[in-house]
Amino acid sequence: MNLKFTASEKKIGNKESVRTLVNYLEKENKDKSIGDREYFFDHENNTVFPIDVINRIDNNKKKLGANDAKFYMLILSPSEKENEFLGNDPDKLKTYTREFMNAYAANFNKGLQGSDLVYYAKVEWNRYDEKKKDIKDGNNLHVHIIVSRRDKNQYYKLSPMTNHQNTKSGPVKGGFCRKDLMIESEKLFDKSFNYNRTLEESWDYQFAKKHHKLDVKPKIVEKINPKNKEIKPKKGNDKGPEI
Repeated sequence: MNLKFTASEKKIGNKESVRTLVNYLEKENKDKSIGDREYFFDHENNTVFPIDVINRIDNNKKKLGANDAKFYMLILSPSEKENEFLGNDPDKLKTYTREFMNAYAANFNKGLQGSDLVYYAKVEWNRYDEKKKDIKDGNNLHVHIIVSRRDKNQYYKLSPMTNHQNTKSGPVKGGFCRKDLMIESEKLFDKSFNYNRTLEESWDYQFAKKHHKLDVKPKIVEKINPKNKEIKPKKGNDKGPEI
């Protein structure tokens, strides 16, 4: 499961109206009949119209300044293997998304649940090669999630981009840990669907591999290297992985 945090999509900003982003996410509905369209969904409803998404997000910005982010976008992208395991079932992905948003809310350490958030998600079936202006090959079922900076009661400012993590004092109490949520998203998927994840599929393993940090991941190295052969660290590389 790949999880991406972003302000929005491409060069679309997140400090003004969400309208441009919502219209962009409607691209797969072009030329489709009403019955064939993929609608936005939230924590309780499976059919939410674009205009309702725009109005709800744009009006949930109490005490946010002109230069403050008004919303964020998260992208949940199952691997091809995970999608095949789900049978390419968008309803299962929607169910998982709602459970994931409970974990997202809890990650702020403010006693919140997914139902306390203002968010709207949309399933997409394809990924696009912007240079070739074409659809990428492969099984690319994924979900875009637009989530308001404010909770439903407009009491908290919630940013997944913060670098504060479970702070007890100061102007920001609570915080958010992106690494923890990435790992939790895998555990949630595996538990929800009885998915048997291999070590090589895990976020920890892929992160260590990408950043050439297998030598400083003792638990991973122990699994990868059960015979306990010596793995020499790279010169000047005495720090753990940075998130």
